[in-house]
Amino acid sequence: MIPIIDQSYQEVAVKKKIVIYYPFPDDLLTTARERFDVAYFPTELTPADQVSFDAALAGAEGIILSPAPRLDVTRAFLDKAPKLRSVATVSVGYDHCDVPAMTQRGVTLTHTPDPLTGTT
Repeated sequence: MIPIIDQSYQEVAVKKKIVIYYPFPDDLLTTARERFDVAYFPTELTPADQVSFDAALAGAEGIILSPAPRLDVTRAFLDKAPKLRSVATVSVGYDHCDVPAMTQRGVTLTHTPDPLTGTT
């Protein structure tokens, strides 16, 4: 007997999980939520937020952050984020990121080196 295959089957794409720890503009947040499973933390973490943040970070493949509110990407931070593949910092510098630790784990770092060039 040959099984009948359901022709209505559609492959469902699973959205990658990201964390946004930065006050994101509404239009960009909407776009991010259309494309990713977003955990959004727009302000400095309170002790109550920390549990939710750590849970989101544990499953995240990417994070968008800024030095304000301050969040350092250290080895301890990376230990909490075993699936992390990309860190995007909305800043000129990246001294809040442990580049050797990220490189060792294969985590890509991006930053915005020239946003103020035209204003000076």
